[in-house]
Formats: sequence, structure tokens, C-alpha cells
Amino acid sequence: IAEYKWTFWDGNLKELFGVAPIYDFQNQSDFPILLTITDNDGGTDTSTTWVNITWLYPIADAGVSQEGLKWYYTLDGSGSSDPDGVVLNYTWNFNYDGTPTEIYLTYPMFNFIILGDYEITLTIRDDSGLTDTSTTWVNITNADPIADAGIDITGKRLITFDGSGTTDVDGTIAEYKWTFSDDGTPVTIYGIAPTYDFFISQSPITVTLTVTDDEGGTDTDTMEVTLVFVSPVADAGASQGTNKGEYTLDGSGSYDPDGSIADWTWTFTYLGHSETLNGVSPSFDFLEEIATEITLVVTDDDGRTDTSTTWVTITFKDPVADFFQSPDDTNKGIKTLDASPSTDVDGYIVNWHWSFNYEGTDYNYYTEQISFAFTEQGIYTITLTVEDNDGRTDVTHGIVEIISKDPISIIDGNITTVLMFNNIDFSGFESYDEDGDIVLYTWNFTYGGEEYVFYGGNFTYRFSDVEGNVTLYLTVTDDDGKTNTDSITFEVQNPNRLLVDILLLLIPLIIILLMAMFIISYMKQNIDDEG
Repeated sequence: IAEYKWTFWDGNLKELFGVAPIYDFQNQSDFPILLTITDNDGGTDTSTTWVNITWLYPIADAGVSQEGLKWYYTLDGSGSSDPDGVVLNYTWNFNYDGTPTEIYLTYPMFNFIILGDYEITLTIRDDSGLTDTSTTWVNITNADPIADAGIDITGKRLITFDGSGTTDVDGTIAEYKWTFSDDGTPVTIYGIAPTYDFFISQSPITVTLTVTDDEGGTDTDTMEVTLVFVSPVADAGASQGTNKGEYTLDGSGSYDPDGSIADWTWTFTYLGHSETLNGVSPSFDFLEEIATEITLVVTDDDGRTDTSTTWVTITFKDPVADFFQSPDDTNKGIKTLDASPSTDVDGYIVNWHWSFNYEGTDYNYYTEQISFAFTEQGIYTITLTVEDNDGRTDVTHGIVEIISKDPISIIDGNITTVLMFNNIDFSGFESYDEDGDIVLYTWNFTYGGEEYVFYGGNFTYRFSDVEGNVTLYLTVTDDDGKTNTDSITFEVQNPNRLLVDILLLLIPLIIILLMAMFIISYMKQNIDDEG
């Protein structure tokens, strides 16, 4: 069979070729298909088949109904399908807080923060434009808050209540209401952590916390207040230190169970001098290597005191020497050694000392960054010593490795044939050395049983004795003594032999031409005789 041609009508005449062609039918219909085959002798035959295109409706699946507290809910339309294509669009519709709402995607997420039962309709549309719908429900309920009036409080006069432990898993607390009796008088105060001043000593006092959430749900909890008079509690904070510098003392952990701290006084001896600081968090510059005990005395609003101690211990730290090389490779050339990564956690670097031996000579430099030309192959150990402003030092070592690259030998041109008795020029000037210079070009070849050697970037030679193949070698040597060799092979031909070969090829052509001229002359003579 030389050709398969399929012919049918789909809005206009369609022709397909091949044993099993593919066609994308976009219209719903019955299509008669005519197959015409032609064999390699031009004979043909036809046959008809039918393609029936029918669109199927998609099947919507809005997923299972959901119920719970106010939160984000994910609608799931992944169960939807299209028997004869793909679902192109998912549209979810429902009424939320009196407003028609429409969202898209297979798995849309929506934050339901209003109580209610929501009927949600999913409409899907397939690639044929057909649609289907399905419904599901989301039922949002409210969880009552959980009141937490806090722990029982023992104190004097000014009492701060704490309702911060109250929770509402699906909303917020709209109101905190505290109720109790103060010497027979009903008292109501509001807020998450209100303060009340009890003027009269009375114990115990039952306090009721009633909380209301943003949906009107309520809960209650109680705690007790016992009024006593006690001394303050001093807390000088954790011991500090290591690096020199400014340190902030922290007396914020001090407290007065029945009132407030009126004064914080810090005393210590520093370098033989008595120092006094005031306030809850004063600061002081500790710049010497020393361990200092610090005493905090707190005084409350009743004049009672308490004492606590802490320590500041300063230990000087050594610097850390570090450096990097740029460029970080093994090529010959100028290398920059940079000590900027060196650090000193409790000060700064004041001196840098580089030392290394290069080609038998010791080198020393005293700057943060140096540049040096490494032009000889080798492994060089670099020593960096840094000194900080406290006179402390650190040493690190690194290497600079230089590896000389081989030169590249290249015989210029693409010589395959040379003729005897002619001067032939050979050049190797396209050869190169990436990290230096080529200092020697050595050419050698064997011709007529003898070996020839030439030097230089190019040379000229006349082949005049023997025909045949010759292999020419070019070896280049760079300024590091490294070598590389390139070679070409060409044929030496005798131009006189080529002329003889050409003449031998032309003799048959001349004979044929003479014979043709004789035949034409003979035929012309016969024509003239008959005329």
C-alpha cells in the first residue's frame, strides 16, 4: 500500500494520511469516514467507517457536610469527575451573613466566623461546557469560654487580679467582670487584669470572675484574696560576664507581695573604688579582667528591705586569626591574602603579621591585606598572626599552591598534501601557554629514511626525493619547562607524476573525440553522395 487517505466533513473537508492517523473531534455528531487506499501500481479501493462523538455530563460531588467551631473550613470538590473529559471550573455558592458568596478552586478555604448552618452549592463545568451541581453543609456552633480567675493571692492593699488564663477556643473574650464584697460593700470591676486597693484588712475575700465571649457565651471562676503585710523580695538577676563591655544589671525580678518596690540600690567595689548605682536596671562599663560581687538592696513602699547578690566576671578573650585567598585557584599570578575574617569578640584587631618563605627568601608583611606575585610552581605555607587591643594573639596557617599548566602545541593549518620541489611553510604560532610563555619550538620528522629537526615558531622545507606519507611533530616548551606535542600527517606527491597521470586519463578521451569526428565526416560524405 503506497497511500492511506481518510476523508470526512467536520465543518469543512478534512483529509488525513497514514495507516492510523489521529484527529481531535470537537463537535458532537456522527461522522462518516471514507478510507481510500492506493497501492504501488496505482490501484485503489475504498471503505467507510463511522465515528460517533457524544458528550457526557460531568458529575459534581461537593464532599461530606462538616460541623464544628468557628474556623477555616476547606471545601472538597475532588470527588467530582467528567466521564469524557476534564472538569475545568469549580464554583461554590452560599449565603454568608446575608451576602451571596462565590468562591472557586477544587479545595477552597473559607473562614466561617459567624454561627449558623450554611448550605453550599458546588457547580462544576467540564471542557464541553456541560455543568452539574451538588450541595453540602457547614454547621458552625459556639463553644462557651472557660473562665480562669487565676491563683489565690496573698498581699496587702493593692491587689492585681489576673484573668489571662481565660480561653475561648472559637472566638474572643468580650468582657471580664470581677465581683466581690469589700467590708460589706458589693464591688464590680472590669478588665483582664484590674487592680483594686483594699483599704481595710479583711480575710479571706472570695472574688468571682464572670467572662462573656463574642457570641454571648459565659463562664465563671473564683479565687481568694488574703491580705497580709510582708517584706519585699530582692532579686539581683543572674550572674553575667565573659567579654568586657557595658553590662545592664537586672533587678526586675524583685517584687513586693503587698505593695511595690520604691527603691533599688546597687553597691560594689571596682578597681579599688566603691560604686553605687540606682534603679531597676542600671548599666556599668566593666573594661578590666575582674570578678565583681554586686549587692542589691530593695526597699518597698512600707520601708521594708531585702538583699540579693549577683556577679559580673570579665575574662579577656583571644582573637581568632583567619584569612582567605583571592583568586582561590592554583594559577600563577598575583594572590591577595585578606585577614578581614579575623575576629575579636571583646575588642578589635590592631596588628597583622604575615610570614612565608618564597623561593628561599623569607617575607614579612604587617597589614590586614597583602598582594604577592606567586609565579613559581610550589606549595607555600602562609602564617598569619593577629594581635588584639588587649595584647592577645592568635596564629593560623594556610597554603598557597601554584601548579604550572602545560602549554598547548598547535600546528597551524590543515595540511594533507604537499608537492615535491616546492618550498612548504610550517607554523606553530597558534600554540599558547595559559600561565606563561612558550620558549622553545622543536619540529621533527622522518623523510627518506632520515630524521630532521628544526627549531623556531616556523620553518620552510622543500621535499624533493621521496613520495609518501610524512608525520610532522611540533613539541613546544614553556618557561616552566613543561612540554606538549602536536602532529600532522600529510602525503608528499611528485607533480611530474601527476602530469603523466593526467595525460593518461586524457588519451582515451582524445581517441573517442577523433573517432566521433571520423564518424561525423563519413556520414556527411554519404549524405553528399546521395544528394
